[in-house]
Amino acid sequence: MMEMNGREVVKRHAALPNKHFGTFASGLLAVLLVLIAGLAACSAEKPQQTAKAAEVVADVEVFVVSAMDSSAARPLTVASTLAVEREADLIAQEEGRLMEVTADLGQRVKQGELLAKLDATRMRKQLDQDRAESRMLEAGAKQAEVVRQASEVELQRQAELRKEGLGSLRDFDRARFNVEAMKQEIVKATAEYDRAKAKVEDDEIRLARMDLRAPFDGIVSRRYARVGQSLLRDEKVLRLTELHPLLVRFSVPESARHAAAVGAMVEVFPTDGAAGASKARVTRTSMVVDAASGSLECTAQLAEPVAAGLVPGMAVDVRIPGATPAAAGPAIPASAMRRTAEDRADVFVVLGDRLQKRSVKIGRETASGVQVLGGVTGGERIVARLSEKLQDGMPVRVH
Repeated sequence: MMEMNGREVVKRHAALPNKHFGTFASGLLAVLLVLIAGLAACSAEKPQQTAKAAEVVADVEVFVVSAMDSSAARPLTVASTLAVEREADLIAQEEGRLMEVTADLGQRVKQGELLAKLDATRMRKQLDQDRAESRMLEAGAKQAEVVRQASEVELQRQAELRKEGLGSLRDFDRARFNVEAMKQEIVKATAEYDRAKAKVEDDEIRLARMDLRAPFDGIVSRRYARVGQSLLRDEKVLRLTELHPLLVRFSVPESARHAAAVGAMVEVFPTDGAAGASKARVTRTSMVVDAASGSLECTAQLAEPVAAGLVPGMAVDVRIPGATPAAAGPAIPASAMRRTAEDRADVFVVLGDRLQKRSVKIGRETASGVQVLGGVTGGERIVARLSEKLQDGMPVRVH
């Protein structure tokens, strides 16, 4: 329409004088230039509006990176019980009735002290009989030795008579056979005497077992049997417990082996708080890691003086200083990263409403995630679950 209007104007003013026509043409040209510039601006604005309308906004979930204190290693606390190196149950090594208990529960005893007695009447009678038989066999062996000596004298006499031509061959052979027979008789008598003597010694050992004595210094910590009770062999009578030194046995992860090495100091706290803390020195550390639990067995001895109230069997907590390694960096979920190398990964950091792709250095994987050694700091927000559609600089809407 603008173009048609221009032609009509030109026709209407075709008959105007030339001086007025130049002025009119200049004005018309200016109007046409303005219209062309406006059309060009409209055509340039349409692609920009189309691109803006086509830009995709991604919905993402974010994970806030925590700030962790990595200044020092942390202690590890494990549960255990106090123990001692020596603890023994005194058992009845022979059948018999419990006649006497000379040490009661809680009593301190010395090594070799008599603690209990079993009825040994029948054992003593058996010992007396075996001793009598042993003495009789001993006398028989001695008598056989005397007869052997007499037989050798007779053999020597028969040999001299044979040299002089006075003795007969029959008498000489009889004397020689008697000597050989008495040698065998002595062997037999000696064997029977040795067997009887061994039986007497066995009776004496069994009789000594009827008295139960303390194998070491300690305290009677438990009583199993009553006076007058008939006991079978290997039945428990008393328990003897050593009081010192006190030990604590505990397990540590393989990663904490350095903190529980032999000579290291740990702290022992009663679980119920009934006594104060005590120091303990590690005396043994297993060289073999348990495959099922990934831990090592350790033993520590409490240092003197031991806090009052600490006794064997008490539940305690063992604190191992420096057992848990210092945190090397914050941990992020494995789903928030895309590995690019053995120790590198890409993450998307949310800055305002835009994504920023960032390469981070990663460490070991733990139960809480993968440690980040550099690239992000505490408080920054990263995309918790990556997807293929996410790109650097993409606008996002955070949920």
